[in-house]
Amino acid sequence: MTAQVPDTLQFEGRNYVILGWQGDADCIPTNESLGFHTVTQSTANLSGRVDHYGVWGNELYLFKVEATLETPSDTPTPPNARREVLLRYEQFFDFEGRPTELREYRHDFFIYEDLKLRFTGRIIAVADENLWTKPEAAPDEEPAIPFVIEFRKGVVEGVHDQ
Repeated sequence: MTAQVPDTLQFEGRNYVILGWQGDADCIPTNESLGFHTVTQSTANLSGRVDHYGVWGNELYLFKVEATLETPSDTPTPPNARREVLLRYEQFFDFEGRPTELREYRHDFFIYEDLKLRFTGRIIAVADENLWTKPEAAPDEEPAIPFVIEFRKGVVEGVHDQ
């Protein structure tokens, strides 16, 4: 079993990985309610999307959705969103070093400016441990400790260690 690509949370100017939701997560919009259909790209992302949340002014927002779309060119931009498309390319070579295939990878992002979530419950998060933030030879830091943010109707009520 592979680990799922985690959703992210921006809180007090830092990026975190969401470890879990406890409470009424039905307020998170479905693909259908947002107006698009996703496909599973790999076993690491069964839903076909990665959500990026943020807390600003003590309120919880769904800010950005990274979607693997079923039909990207035929999928309209959802209402109240803007769309950003990132194209990445990977060159493949044969055993003699000659280029054989240039593969294109498409990443569609839907960005929302006012999609507040009226979530009541707890989000468990931990600091994003990006492997590219230090040289490999540098000593490892102490592992990050998960923490909990408590919400009532989308407003932060408290923050504490797990």
